[in-house]
Amino acid sequence: MMEIQPSAGVWKRIEHDLELARYRTQWYRRVSFWRSWAVAVTAVLVFAIGFQTFKPETAVPSPVEIATLTGKEIATVSAKLSADGRTLELLAARPTISSPDKSYELWLLPANGGAISLAVLSSLDARFTLPPGQVERLRSGAKLAVTLEPAGGSPEGKATGPVILIGDVRT
Repeated sequence: MMEIQPSAGVWKRIEHDLELARYRTQWYRRVSFWRSWAVAVTAVLVFAIGFQTFKPETAVPSPVEIATLTGKEIATVSAKLSADGRTLELLAARPTISSPDKSYELWLLPANGGAISLAVLSSLDARFTLPPGQVERLRSGAKLAVTLEPAGGSPEGKATGPVILIGDVRT
């Protein structure tokens, strides 16, 4: 006996007449769909983790020392300006904290005269954002000074206490 293979059209008619389509597994229930999805998600996760782990680090420029403030009774304090010129950092040689009824006040003494308060501090180890417009005045010829003021800073807007630290700005 000889076997004959039915044509594609005959198979489609048999499938339609017997309603075999209802027995097909839906796409979201197929194992191959979920395997493919899991492989794709795993590949994305491996790539993301690898990128985060092995990405080249961007070098953040370190602050530049612009002044060394010295005084008779207080240890030296280094003043460093961030690369973008917005943040000033004071680093005391040894920790120095003011008493509860006193504050330290940092002053900028521009080369053309006057005094501008930059910050009121409770410690000589501090990091703060400079007031807008003051960065341009931090140039060679200017000075930075620290005075000892009443708690909260000078009440008059100008230095009232003794100058305990002073140093020339160098840029």
